[in-house]
Order: sequence, then C-alpha cells, then structure tokens
Amino acid sequence: MEEKKSKKSLILLIFLIIAIIAICVMGFFIYSISSEKSSTEEQLDTANQQILDLQNQVNTLQEQINPTTETLQNGNYVINGMTVTPDEGSYGIESITISENNNFSINLPLGTSYVGTYTLDNNTITCNATQEMNLEGGGSASTESTEAFQFEIVDSSNLRFLSTTNESLNLTVGMLYTLEGSTTEVAQPTNSVDISGVWAFQSGLLNNQEVSASDIFGSDDETIVGTLTLNSDGTFSDLIGKTSITDTTQTSGTYTFDGNAINLVYANAETQTLTYNSADNTIQYPASNYIYVLAKNQ
Repeated sequence: MEEKKSKKSLILLIFLIIAIIAICVMGFFIYSISSEKSSTEEQLDTANQQILDLQNQVNTLQEQINPTTETLQNGNYVINGMTVTPDEGSYGIESITISENNNFSINLPLGTSYVGTYTLDNNTITCNATQEMNLEGGGSASTESTEAFQFEIVDSSNLRFLSTTNESLNLTVGMLYTLEGSTTEVAQPTNSVDISGVWAFQSGLLNNQEVSASDIFGSDDETIVGTLTLNSDGTFSDLIGKTSITDTTQTSGTYTFDGNAINLVYANAETQTLTYNSADNTIQYPASNYIYVLAKNQ
C-alpha cells in the first residue's frame, strides 16, 4: 500500500515538473512575442518619423524651388532693347501690365490688346486673356477671342515671353521685358571687358588650322560673311552667314558675357555660345565644321 502511494506521489511530482517546464516555455514564448511586437512598433514609429522628416525636407526644398507671387512685381513691363514694328510680319508684345488681384493686360501693335488674369506655377506665368480692339473714334470692344500667353520670370523685375496658344498671332517668342523705371539691368555683360561693338570675319579654323575666306566661301570678299553686333545694353544682331535672312527672330536677341563665354539667346528662343579670346581680342564663332574668328571693327 505504501509502495503504491509512493509511486503515485512520484508520478504527480513528474507531472508537476512537466507543468512547470511547460509554463516556463509558454512564458518565454509570450515574452519573445511581446518583445518582437514592441520592437516592431518601435521600428514602425522610427520609420514613420523618418518619412515625416523626409516630407518636411521635400516641402522645404519645394518652397525654395517654386517661386511665390512675391517674386512678381506689379507695374508696366516694356520690351527690352528690341524695336517692334507691325510691318515686319512678326509682331511682338509692346508692353505687359501686371496689377493687383492677378490682373494683367497685354498691348500689341495696331491698337490690339488682351486683358485677363494670370496664374503662377513653377516660375511660369500663364495669362488667360480676352481680346480688346480699339474702335475708331475712341472706346474699345471685347471680342470672344481668348488666348493663353506664357511668360518666364527672369527675375523679380523682368519677364521672358515663352508662347501663346494661337500661332496665327505671330508673336516674337523669347523677347525680354523689363519693369519700367526699374534699375535692374537684364542681359548686361557681366565681365569687366567691353565686348560691345561690331565684329567681322577675320579668318577661319578647320581642325585648329587657319583657313582663309576664299577656302571657306570661294571668295576673298569677307563682307559676304556678315557681322556680329554686340550692343552695350545686352542686345545683339547676328548676321554671320545670315545676310539673306529677313526674319529678325533668327538674327537678334539678348546676350550675357561671363568669363570667356558669350551666350546668345535669339528672339525665337534658340541659343548659341561663342568664345571670347582675351589674348588677341577675338571671338570664336562655331559654324558647321568651321570656327569663324571674328575681330572687332575699330
């Protein structure tokens, strides 16, 4: 009888030990799961904070990239250094007036104007306008003709005309307009060297070897090449190889001078980069396979 009780007690002890081990194992697993959950939550919180920090950085950079309406000054913007004449067939905007509440008006030659409002996005002004035409004897009348004009903000006092939705207007794209009465100068030469003046063909370079006008053009008459005129107000007239072209948008525009680089921006928005050589006071003008060396007329 005592032996049976002893065996029974031993069995109960074994079950008790097994139960304690099971409880310990279950406790360990519960602790591990709880720790992993806490770690995951901490990682999630850290990731969310990093995402928030990145979003704040993006917002900060976006504010630096995108201009605000404060960069656009109200007033009358007039064409900078180019004459607009109706008989050239390529009409330009004579002036742009920016006023309060995003209102604007655009004056074209022959008494035509557009009035409306503008929006500003990514440094580009889009003007949605209705046409107005001056009536004989005074007064004006609005028409149903609506256009969208686009301008780029060069700086707070200057605009560059980009495009219009109506190609039939033949407006000169690329023109610069400066705020009337502003002291800010646009496209002025920034180098201390004065390169303004008339530059004519002196010689040519082919594979760094000098060639004459007759080698290039079959004639010694250098005047047939045309000239490059750099004006002191930052405008230019480029007739190099273009003496037969009458479209002024292909031969005129504005330029900047930085170091030894002369950057031409034509009225049709095309660009050309020339190189100024201070050693012999010449300009190198890329032309197809050749480089024209231009010397300044005295």
